[in-house]
Amino acid sequence: MKVLNDNIVRSIAAQLKAGETIIPRNYESVTVGFCQIVEFMYLMEHCTPEQVISFLNEAFMTFDEVIKCHDAYKVETTGETYMMASGVPRENGGRHIFEIAEIALKIREKTFAYKVTAAPNWHLRVRIGFHCGPIAAGVIGLRSPRYCLFGDTVNFASRMQSNCEANQIQVAESTAKILMENSKYNLTKRGVVHVKGKGDVNTYWLNELILNKQQY
Repeated sequence: MKVLNDNIVRSIAAQLKAGETIIPRNYESVTVGFCQIVEFMYLMEHCTPEQVISFLNEAFMTFDEVIKCHDAYKVETTGETYMMASGVPRENGGRHIFEIAEIALKIREKTFAYKVTAAPNWHLRVRIGFHCGPIAAGVIGLRSPRYCLFGDTVNFASRMQSNCEANQIQVAESTAKILMENSKYNLTKRGVVHVKGKGDVNTYWLNELILNKQQY
């Protein structure tokens, strides 16, 4: 699976401006996340195009502000879906999974109080899924270069989002184990979910960030 981003990552952009060649490379461990707005079609049916675009701009700007506080970046937005990543192109020693976990929790929290004036009967809800694993990355395009992420990790993260429920954050068991070992995160086992291309997968809900696991 290949994904193109709207804006070149700053470090990559600086290298391109300096005339440097960006060599495609493999990353052993990166975390990729997807966040999708639930029941977006309701807005499409009940609001004007201007109102819909205004809402998306405001919502995604809110998500951007969250990401700015973490070692991560927005890969791209496609329609009502927001993609993010950590650990690429700058590796961060395994911190990437915790960066995306905390971003996901903060984004969800922001949506709880979000009001859409043009659609007072509609409440902003999101589905979030993320996954960590290896990827390949590189710059594609000459006139409009894009920093691309390739690999099964991207696809798996997308599936975690698409198989998620509203207002939930879903991860596979392999990702959940890393979070639970850290003792800062409260997770609940969802159970077995059929994932396209993967078969039956054990998944977990990420509930919250806690100070001490012994409190529970």
